[in-house]
Amino acid sequence: MFLFKVRGGATHLHVGDFRAHPSMESYPALLCPIDTLFLDTTKREGVQSHSVKLNCSIWVKNNKKQALNCISDKEILARLTNSQTSIPYSEHSNFNELRRFVQFIKPKKIIPTVHNGNPASRKQMQQHFSKWLNT
Repeated sequence: MFLFKVRGGATHLHVGDFRAHPSMESYPALLCPIDTLFLDTTKREGVQSHSVKLNCSIWVKNNKKQALNCISDKEILARLTNSQTSIPYSEHSNFNELRRFVQFIKPKKIIPTVHNGNPASRKQMQQHFSKWLNT
């Protein structure tokens, strides 16, 4: 994540590849008004929630498993494995995680950074963003 505070007072947040998590809502740097959110719209459809429903493991490479051992999500940690017959881990937010993050940030404007080349796709994303910001 990159937070830019520019002359004139505007604040821009660029999230890049990220996994939104409720703990981010306590980050002091994110408690300021955000004018523009550059949002990574590469979303995954809840791989971790599917692994719970299917009662299966989540595959990660060893170096990724070491990094994930630092998180406090016991449910995900219990499902991690290096067996490639499992569901692959995703570093991208799912739809609900993106929505929660946007509703927390409450930006004045959202610019999608992925899947934004198609006018129909941009329009559909902007409709979602509009709903998220008006709830």
